[in-house]
Amino acid sequence: MIAVFLSRLLLYFTAVSAVLFHKGIAVSYDTAGIVLYFILIPVMAVFGYLPSRRTLRTGTGMTLKVSLVSAAAITAVTTLFFAGMGAAPWKFIGYGAGAYLLTLALFRFKWFSVSALEVLFTAGIYVRLINFTRGSEQIARTHEGFTRVLLFIALGALAAHILVLYRASATEHRAREGNGQGRKPLRDYLILLLVIVPVLLVSALLVSPDYIEHSVVFNQLFNKAEPDPSPIDGNPNRDPGGSIRGNEGLETRRGRNGEPGLSGIPSDQWGEQTGGGTGIDKQYAVMVVASKQDPVYLADDYKDRFDSREGFYPSADNPLNELVFTRFVETWENPLGLEDTRRLPTDVAVFSVRRERVLAYYPVKAAPLVFNTRYHPFNYSYESVSEISIADRWDWTQVPELSDKERTEYAGDLAVPLDEATEKELKAYLAGILDGSESPGEKVLNILMSFKEHQYNLGFKEDTSVAFIRDFLLVTKTGDCTEFSNAAALLGRLAGVPSRVVTGYLASSGLQTRSHLFGLYNLKQNMPPLEKYPIQDLFLVTTAHRHSWPQFYLPGLGWIDFESTDYAIPPPPGGDANEREVVIPLISEQTVRGENFRMPWRLLFQILVTGIVAGTAALYILQGFVILMLKRKIRTPSIAGVRAAERLLLISLIRDGKPPRRYSQTLTEYADTLEGIRDMNEFAGLYNELRFRLHLRNFNDSYTRLASLCRSIPEKAKNKGFSAALARLFSLKGLRYL
Repeated sequence: MIAVFLSRLLLYFTAVSAVLFHKGIAVSYDTAGIVLYFILIPVMAVFGYLPSRRTLRTGTGMTLKVSLVSAAAITAVTTLFFAGMGAAPWKFIGYGAGAYLLTLALFRFKWFSVSALEVLFTAGIYVRLINFTRGSEQIARTHEGFTRVLLFIALGALAAHILVLYRASATEHRAREGNGQGRKPLRDYLILLLVIVPVLLVSALLVSPDYIEHSVVFNQLFNKAEPDPSPIDGNPNRDPGGSIRGNEGLETRRGRNGEPGLSGIPSDQWGEQTGGGTGIDKQYAVMVVASKQDPVYLADDYKDRFDSREGFYPSADNPLNELVFTRFVETWENPLGLEDTRRLPTDVAVFSVRRERVLAYYPVKAAPLVFNTRYHPFNYSYESVSEISIADRWDWTQVPELSDKERTEYAGDLAVPLDEATEKELKAYLAGILDGSESPGEKVLNILMSFKEHQYNLGFKEDTSVAFIRDFLLVTKTGDCTEFSNAAALLGRLAGVPSRVVTGYLASSGLQTRSHLFGLYNLKQNMPPLEKYPIQDLFLVTTAHRHSWPQFYLPGLGWIDFESTDYAIPPPPGGDANEREVVIPLISEQTVRGENFRMPWRLLFQILVTGIVAGTAALYILQGFVILMLKRKIRTPSIAGVRAAERLLLISLIRDGKPPRRYSQTLTEYADTLEGIRDMNEFAGLYNELRFRLHLRNFNDSYTRLASLCRSIPEKAKNKGFSAALARLFSLKGLRYL
């Protein structure tokens, strides 16, 4: 049954490891996923295998009770340290118990139908993986060779498992009949192979590599834009601090009939560098956001540390920043509770051209990132749930002062190390807008209202140093959202309010011009996933909506997103990135066939040869290890040593070309079939005496003779000659008795 168990593990690891090697799958495992799928489930399978019927019958090895207790303890420990909170612990417990019980049913109770169901279940996983990797014509064409190899590997693993399962089932059936008669193993294999191999080959060769459908639509927009080679997130040498003034009204827009223009680029011409956002007259689509909340601040970087010269910067250990790049194979759930009031659980769906995840504060759940180029360039989609603050101006002004506990907890968000001269100047600025009696919320509002004398204007110098922010506040009084947000957070800390700077994207109805809305309408018509959302719940987020804003902590309400540009002087003509022409991709609908598929024969041959060599080497190592362990057991007189001597002798004889012992034969009957080996009958007699007679007085003497015969019989029966020695050296027939 060891072959069934190993093939079962191979089938499982092939399935769960596929996402690690295919470039077309953007999902990987987090720490909890690695522990669950690569450690806990295999370990539970091992513990389910150990109390097999043969081990229990001989009275040696792990008992069912010990196995059950050990499995429960390991599941409890891994769940406690790695599962976190929410639904994850039940998943650890359920998957671990399932792996243990299914393995126990197969190997302890010989319910082979369980393994047959596992094969069907794993086949379903392979089908989903292959369909997932072929989510569009582009990815199917780019990765079709590896996908086809994955298909062959999947079918090969399934076929091998079916063969081993069939053989084990037939062996068990013959053993129960007790006569060992019936169809021979080789004939069993040949009959099954005649059915399986043609089916698998036809399935692998006839699956079309270009079955993904796309459509071509006419350009229904105003103009057709040429692809811009600029990076999609702007100049990489710039800090992506933002370029818009939040929550502007439609009356501030200009372009056709007072609106910016709208144009489209065919999706197959929308490359990774299309639409940089640094162009003079265009803003390019970055994502479509679906949410009932308005506005939605989608964060990708929390700058919660402060340097006396460089200003705000992100800390390395902030878990909110890790969520941007972490890939989940299952829905992530925030293990930390939230006691803040005036928050509303809000579902947010994102269809993005960017791989990085953006989430609204406070994130509660985040689904795995789905990579699907069917609607290129919106290749990445995911859903999340966030507890978004719905506190209003009145709520902000009613909060109390920070408690001593909160001051200690948020000491890092209050730290503002400044040189003496700068601190004196900024505190003087604060003294002019605060009288010292305000609550934390009133302080924040007064700070923001003090910007009514500052001019908003689109800038390209993303300097967030303390010296530059000081000049913005006191001298130039002109900047974009980067300067406003960093200045607000800096003044907030000086006023005793925990503050930090957040960057990301702003989805707001105030930024949706007629051109944005018309672009959304076009995308919704050609992207079926958007059809379920009302148009009023959709936001077209472009490169112009890259944003920077401050977050302030207010007691009882928690961290709240504030718009630092609300009171600024509106930008002059040309000073707002949202005035630029809107460019969206033209999603296709008509089928476009991929290139002719070329079978990667060389790669398949390399994989086949590598697999054969590695598998053969593993079998030789396994056989050698078993022989070594049997020899060690023989050294100590015991029942286990008696059984080890029998197995070692049978392995030595079959490797030398002697006929194998049939399953229905006793050792005495087998000895009678070996003509010319005189001592074999004596060995059989000693074995039966030591193995089955209780309270044998001369056990040690008989055992010494048995061990001696175990070593001498193979030497006397050994075939002579170089060819016989070579065959004995490379024989794997001993695996029959493993």
